[in-house]
Amino acid sequence: MNNDQGTGPNIDQSHATAGQDIVGGNKYDFSNHKSAYEAIEALASKLKQEVADEATVQHTIRNLAYYKRRKEAGDGIVGLEAKLKAGGRLDLWDEDALDQKVEFEMLLETWSMYASAQEIFAHMLAKVERAFKQQIKPKLPDLSHDVADSMVDKLVLNPIIDECSKINHFFVNVNVALGMLYWLADHCFIRWHE
Repeated sequence: MNNDQGTGPNIDQSHATAGQDIVGGNKYDFSNHKSAYEAIEALASKLKQEVADEATVQHTIRNLAYYKRRKEAGDGIVGLEAKLKAGGRLDLWDEDALDQKVEFEMLLETWSMYASAQEIFAHMLAKVERAFKQQIKPKLPDLSHDVADSMVDKLVLNPIIDECSKINHFFVNVNVALGMLYWLADHCFIRWHE
């Protein structure tokens, strides 16, 4: 028997069984892909166990090593203060940017002896870098400082603070999150200037 369009037989599979899903085409299973929150929760749980077992590492994992290196400044502008000045944001330097960068560096140094903490930091740094480069940097020339700061809070800092609230061992507040942003700038991963 053919269907109305004449493209082939009508087959009724309403009572078919196969021990798993029956699909007419490709099935994509996303159940093994963890959300960022699930990944952070899993790493936080692993960190808790590493701390309890005193399981420390002497090396830096590849994902974090990528960010610990200082990239070449193609424009010759080196250092956080110089980058903020070039971007017309010396107000950020005057408002404790250096102290916030150092606060993040101390947190990073304290927890870098645990592999899962290194993974958490690498994840956070990648997320901050991507959010800043994609959502903030292209719009900076057209934004007032107040609007730019508000966007940084909403699109970069708040998501990191929220995600890190799952980690019981270290606390990421707005100063630490800003410190990540400034640390990335100091290492030439992000910039405020053209």
